[in-house]
Amino acid sequence: MTDVVLAEVGESIDADGIRTNVLRAGEGAPVVLVHGSGPGVTAYANWRLTVPDLAARFRVIAPDMAGFGRSDKPGGYGMKLWTGQLLALLDALDLEKVHGRDDQVIPLANSARLHTLIERSELHVFGRCGHWTQIEWAAEFNQLLVRFLGRPDRQG
Repeated sequence: MTDVVLAEVGESIDADGIRTNVLRAGEGAPVVLVHGSGPGVTAYANWRLTVPDLAARFRVIAPDMAGFGRSDKPGGYGMKLWTGQLLALLDALDLEKVHGRDDQVIPLANSARLHTLIERSELHVFGRCGHWTQIEWAAEFNQLLVRFLGRPDRQG
């Protein structure tokens, strides 16, 4: 773990009219961490244990999606709004290519199927773990993520 100090309130960035709270740390290739849509989720709540480890090698960007945390709450929530917000945020940050992770509750069978469809993917299953792998198994999760994102075939 690095010496990165992460605050729950980050930088406010306009993402196509949605004031978006964005946590940023580190330098290097950009990695965007996107939280899910459960009660009480925020970029800080979901990624506070992951950002410091990734920030040692990557430029980490973790936004509060619309309706959550310190970002605007415009209503009309769903994938269309959140996808538009995320694309506008990437444009505002002048990012053309990023690594990302979408936190969703996905049954293991679906994860296995997606793994067969996504080239160069890796599937890791953590036993005795609920939905919050990045919190419940923080050290192991972060090691896997740093190794995966640092592979030569993931660069450029």
